[in-house]
Amino acid sequence: MICMVRTLVMFICFVQLSLEAAKLRRRLEFVPLNETSSSNGTLFPHGKDKSNRVAICLTGQLRSANITWTSGHLLQNANWRMFGPDDPPTTAGTIVEWLFRPLSHNHGVDVFMYLTAHPDANNSEWDGNPHTYEPMVGDNRACKIFSDNDIFKNTGNKFFCLVEPEYKLMNLFLDQLPQWKTYGKPKNHNEQALAQLHAIYRANLAAKEYALVANIEYAYKIRLRPDTAFVKPFPVLASLNFGSLPGRDCNSTIFYASKAIYKNGNEDWFNVGRSNDMDVLLDRYMAFISDPFIHNSPRSWWDLENHLMGHVEMRHKICLTWYYDIWMVVIRKDHHHYNTWEPSSLPYDWKEMSE
Repeated sequence: MICMVRTLVMFICFVQLSLEAAKLRRRLEFVPLNETSSSNGTLFPHGKDKSNRVAICLTGQLRSANITWTSGHLLQNANWRMFGPDDPPTTAGTIVEWLFRPLSHNHGVDVFMYLTAHPDANNSEWDGNPHTYEPMVGDNRACKIFSDNDIFKNTGNKFFCLVEPEYKLMNLFLDQLPQWKTYGKPKNHNEQALAQLHAIYRANLAAKEYALVANIEYAYKIRLRPDTAFVKPFPVLASLNFGSLPGRDCNSTIFYASKAIYKNGNEDWFNVGRSNDMDVLLDRYMAFISDPFIHNSPRSWWDLENHLMGHVEMRHKICLTWYYDIWMVVIRKDHHHYNTWEPSSLPYDWKEMSE
């Protein structure tokens, strides 16, 4: 018993020291947002490179992205307590300073941010409070918290934004997919599952289209959610081994965020890998709706993480594993709840005429 207590104390001390060390490292590496644009050519020397670029697919609801740590509108849990006055002031700020900026030191960086909004949303009388902001269709202000900085000002790095009306994806055939029978969520979450995968697919489709028209090549791709905060700067991509893993039946590897500080359910809210491998992950909406279903769940039910890992690892022999130095956490708004709103039914749908 004494040994167990000592081990627990040593582990807690290790975690505390690790967090303090991370805070020190990120303070040393922090670069303010207000650097002068005249030095952009020096700060971002790879912005106009045609090869070795990074495409970032940023999709999902804004949620906590634009809300400051001190606002009183964030859930004050262990994740929130990792941030203080020396850090970027918002979740979006950590993504800008500790993902976009470190990547831009060695690569050209292009971001494709895809959001959907309620078709009837109207924020024309918004009071300016980030806590009450909800994007409306075509409202690109939703992206400015990520794009309005020196990284994307006349540097060659690109930021593209699209806010579309949320429309119903479910149709006569998709509603009858056999996998819904064992999906581990209530039926009113089925449409949300399709919407999540479809948004990722749309962002990656835009990245492919832009690569064609701009005659560029993406060496790496990243996908993340707007409400995930970086605890420290992102590692240099060249330090990650995207090859096969010893003892694993795979040909290459995609990484997700470290489980050292976030233990469960983080396999699908951040991913990084080689471009061709990430296309398999990012385009899985098409596999979900048109290929025989596959997942890796040992239970009688599955979730989207299980489908992700089954599709990537079992079908395509690409390993998924976490990388210790990618420190990220989800930041929740206070009184967080899942949106169960469903778009209205399609005005037109497939109709069987052979009856």
